[in-house]
Amino acid sequence: MTSESSELAAIVLYLHVAAFGATSLAGVWAAIGECFDPHRARRAVATIVIGGPIGGVAGGMLAFGLSQLGGVRAGLWTLVALPLVSAVVGRALVRSTRGRST
Repeated sequence: MTSESSELAAIVLYLHVAAFGATSLAGVWAAIGECFDPHRARRAVATIVIGGPIGGVAGGMLAFGLSQLGGVRAGLWTLVALPLVSAVVGRALVRSTRGRST
């Protein structure tokens, strides 16, 4: 990989995080606010607050490992795929909580 393409990859990654990081975070908390009543939200938010950093570290380690095996391109594709997987899992969780009675 040339220096020029490394610089481009860094710029693309920065723009990705800047554009979608805050938007994704705001969307998650908006969905949480809509899915839970205030009494159930306390317990759910505690679980989410614990799980968020664990998922972030696990995803970062996965991306790092794959970038070591497959280069920067594999690491970047991992960073593209992980939010998509998170969206699918989040959607499934929302569907499962809607069916429960409060």
